[in-house]
Amino acid sequence: MMAGSSFLRMVGTADRELETPIWPRDRACPPRADFAPMSRPIIVLSSGDRCIVPHPSGFEAVAPIARGTHLAWAPAKPIGDVALVQFGGNGEPEGLVTILSRAGLRNLIADLQAIDAQLEQG
Repeated sequence: MMAGSSFLRMVGTADRELETPIWPRDRACPPRADFAPMSRPIIVLSSGDRCIVPHPSGFEAVAPIARGTHLAWAPAKPIGDVALVQFGGNGEPEGLVTILSRAGLRNLIADLQAIDAQLEQG
């Protein structure tokens, strides 16, 4: 990549980051003093490749199950500080791109460390 070039290409002014009541901008990963496991169970469907998970809105969602993950990142100026790109470890063609601020990235890292610490405690 040449110096000064961007990893992120903007399609047009009509395409822009949206705020939602569930995940306002720069609050995708708010810091939490106690990051406990979900209070409701994840239900694995009989096919074994999908599950029903509690959604932050209070409803439930059907989601694919990936065993493992492939993670990549790139600078995301001007819409955020970093783009995290995640694909499931099963070779699924669909992925998820999350745009985070530096603070959001730090909070995500803290959440992952909290999960690791709780697993260590057993």
